[in-house]
Amino acid sequence: MSTRQQGAPRSNMKLIRLAFTLLLIQCNSSWSLQAPLSCHCRNNANVCVARHHHSSRNDMEESLPPRWTIKNESIVNRRRLVCQSVLLGSIGGCLWSLPTRAIADESVSDPDYTVFSDLPPVQDGWVRLYLCRHGQTENNRLKLMQGAKVDAPLNDNGTEQAKRLGKALSLAAPVPEITFHSSLTRARQTASLAASQIIGPRRQSPPPLQTIPELGEIDFGSVDRAAVESVRAQMVATYTAWGLGQVDTKMAEDGESLVQILARVQIALQTLIAAAAACPSRSVAAVAHSVYLRLLLAVVQDLPLLQLSTLPQPNAGVNVIDFRIDESQGVNRIGAKSAVIGGILSQAPADFRYDLPMGRVLRTSEKRHLGELAT
Repeated sequence: MSTRQQGAPRSNMKLIRLAFTLLLIQCNSSWSLQAPLSCHCRNNANVCVARHHHSSRNDMEESLPPRWTIKNESIVNRRRLVCQSVLLGSIGGCLWSLPTRAIADESVSDPDYTVFSDLPPVQDGWVRLYLCRHGQTENNRLKLMQGAKVDAPLNDNGTEQAKRLGKALSLAAPVPEITFHSSLTRARQTASLAASQIIGPRRQSPPPLQTIPELGEIDFGSVDRAAVESVRAQMVATYTAWGLGQVDTKMAEDGESLVQILARVQIALQTLIAAAAACPSRSVAAVAHSVYLRLLLAVVQDLPLLQLSTLPQPNAGVNVIDFRIDESQGVNRIGAKSAVIGGILSQAPADFRYDLPMGRVLRTSEKRHLGELAT
């Protein structure tokens, strides 16, 4: 039995799409924001009306004094920037406030450890990564911010979640041969407990553990340990800024920017793919963190970062992604105008670019293996 977390309800998503449509219309209608053109055809009003009705925007611009055009284009650009910021801020707030939706066609019951046994075979030239979130901590239970500077251990619930994660991975197709984790205690404990369960007919001993520091959670800075509700506005503002291509924005002055996070994601994926490619099954597992995994999923799927808050990552949940080994066969390029950071609205520097491995998402936020412990 399963309960899958999905995005916002359909009616709310329609409102969001409408808001984006209005935003695009506004951004492409700067001419309508300018002052009306004055008519210089005083001798023949009929000729004037006909000519102005059929003339193009370029023809009109050529008839304007240069100083008038420069001045009004500057006004238009300022108006456009203000409108973009207000609208995108509103959209970000709406996205954050939308609850994730559980499809209630089936209810959660006993853990289903076979959830990964029906995955398609790994294709030639590709590897499979099981990207997992760590088990629950007391900070998670109390809904407190828990970034890179908070090194909390698992609670009892999280310990059992990690064991159930391992049981599911032991029946996966294929079974991961190495379990990676970040440097944080909660990730290391989850990886160790999960690995201890990956034994049986397919494997006689637990897979080895290895640390990849770049898998660590995002550094939220001084807002760490604060109640999530108390810093919700800051999180919305940060995601909105990233969604506009403001790639140096941080949640706090001593936090981490999007540029720094993407650099870590790039290194971590390259390390994991190289390790998986060297395994006979071409498959490894990695234990990371909530916001880090949300951002990784967004860039792999080319989703706007405004949607980060709508991408659920339950404790001990799993994302299954196949990645191409040879980057010469194609990469996922995150550039200054990529949809991830706002597309044509992006304010990212022109030279902004990250080349990530090409990925194919098979499963996201899987939690059926957790049964009643799913969060």
